[in-house]
Amino acid sequence: SFIGEEAFRAGLKQYFTAHTYTNTDQHDLWNALATASGKSVDELMSTWISQPGYPVVHATLESGTLTLRQEQFFVGPHDASNRVWPIPLAANSDQIPDIMTEREVSLAYSGDPLFLNQDNSSHFITHYDKDLLAQIFEQLKSGKLSTSQRLQLLNEQLLLVRGGIVPPAQLIDLLDMYADESTDPVWDAMSMAINELKKYIEQDKLAETKLRQFVGHLARKQFERLGWEPVDDEPDNDRKLRSRIITEMVYSEDQPVIDEAIRRARALPLEQLDPELRGLLVSVDVRHGDNKDLVTQLMERYKTESSPDLKEDIRGAVTCTRNTETIAQLLGYLKDTEVIRTQDNTYWYIYLQSNRDAREHTWQWLRDNWAWIDKTFGTDKSYDYYPRYAGQLLMTRRQLDEYREFFAPMLENVGLKRVIEMGITDLKGRVDMIEHSQKNVCVRLHEL
Repeated sequence: SFIGEEAFRAGLKQYFTAHTYTNTDQHDLWNALATASGKSVDELMSTWISQPGYPVVHATLESGTLTLRQEQFFVGPHDASNRVWPIPLAANSDQIPDIMTEREVSLAYSGDPLFLNQDNSSHFITHYDKDLLAQIFEQLKSGKLSTSQRLQLLNEQLLLVRGGIVPPAQLIDLLDMYADESTDPVWDAMSMAINELKKYIEQDKLAETKLRQFVGHLARKQFERLGWEPVDDEPDNDRKLRSRIITEMVYSEDQPVIDEAIRRARALPLEQLDPELRGLLVSVDVRHGDNKDLVTQLMERYKTESSPDLKEDIRGAVTCTRNTETIAQLLGYLKDTEVIRTQDNTYWYIYLQSNRDAREHTWQWLRDNWAWIDKTFGTDKSYDYYPRYAGQLLMTRRQLDEYREFFAPMLENVGLKRVIEMGITDLKGRVDMIEHSQKNVCVRLHEL
């Protein structure tokens, strides 16, 4: 969007014509695009290619003066950075310059609510001040934002939460404005925001109950619209969205929805279930049903099943269990190559480590069986998946201390050193944020 489609096409044509039989470097392309557009493409692209990361632009409006300030965006602990980018601002107002090259710029602004990067084509995120954000929220509530803008707004706010720039509790009020949302890509971002909130409520039963009820409130309208069965000539959006909405209704612990999911899971043989819902239906039966033999039956099927899709659905379903004995049973299979092939082991580990109810058991299994992991995967590209995903999925201060203690002796291993260091950094940042913000998130949920 910085140079426009017409100039982009003209620049490419000039570039290919001029260099048909010659070697080139990136500057040749930038120069061709600059000639076609009349804009300093080389200066822009050289910085973006040579400089790691991307910026956040803080936008503040006070007494008719808009101040834009950029800095490098980070998630988690980091060293200070003085990097500056030439940023195509792509604003919805001609009062805003096309490009921002300084660390900070101030200008007079009045008129419509400000929306930077309006086509979501530039590589930066925006942190609006309270008043500017309130204006965008009003447009959201009145249905004036496009699908792309609704998605961008939610994604940016989620990133700002992860970066520690805005409080996680703010996601609750933002999500409430999306209660009428009907598009699958936006619901994908809503689900990510919901999952972000789940991190903060594990130690507060009331807050967890409130979050589940809130999610049911968000999903209810689309569940009633979509139902369980596809209709003739149904849009792809609705087909994809149905599974996501039912997933959220199950999370809300809506008992009629859970009962119907179990009924449907048992009504037909596994291979005859709707592929769009099969994994979800069976996972609900595993997690909420009363068939004590179900996981054993599914694992017997898994051992002989040839369909990759069915095997994936079985893996996803059984690893949703909250039964301690079943978790132990599944962890026991991880070293049994007659049940789980060696090349599939990491997927099973990641699924189990992702399950809140199996998290602690799986983390203990990793430590107890590290000698086997080292022997089996030490020369395999998946070797570092174990410390990598443990670092991404553990949640508590105690687990951080255990992670440090367990993996510290392995920092001399060149193949693991970087992953372990990143795991410690990521886990520390997540634990610090949870401890800092969980009270405010829980209090806000209690108020619902």
